Amino acid sequence: MEEVKSKTGISFRDLEVWQLSRDLAVEVYDLSRNFPDSEKFGLSSQLRRAAVSVSSNIAEGHGRRGDNQFAYFLQVALGSLAETESLVEVAAAIGLMPHDGVGTLRASSTRLGVKLNNLLAAVNRRRVSEDVEPYDPSAPSDPSPQPSST
Repeated sequence: MEEVKSKTGISFRDLEVWQLSRDLAVEVYDLSRNFPDSEKFGLSSQLRRAAVSVSSNIAEGHGRRGDNQFAYFLQVALGSLAETESLVEVAAAIGLMPHDGVGTLRASSTRLGVKLNNLLAAVNRRRVSEDVEPYDPSAPSDPSPQPSST
């Protein structure tokens, strides 16, 4: 499989945020391995999917090769990170995760969140300097020209 590289010539695997998000997903898998069988298709599955979604969205956005799309997928990754954090808190509250594991995940998540926000800000600054319209989540998904009223 040929590696997809951005216009800067780097792979998503070279991005520190992707590496940190992959590591977070591995931590989540390790800590959720001991969840009871009754949670196999419940909290365990949802937590794992949310954690994997962070790195997946970073990779997908990076592969889109446009800053607007990259910014959008970084925002989705931030949402998945928040979902992961929330699910970790639920797992801890019901006694499925040890406190030291929760502390490790919190620290990893906080570090990743800061770096993701910094990358998103840098992508947005680059878009502004290149006169690219910033991503607007409330804009219609089909920006086709509207009929004139005159």
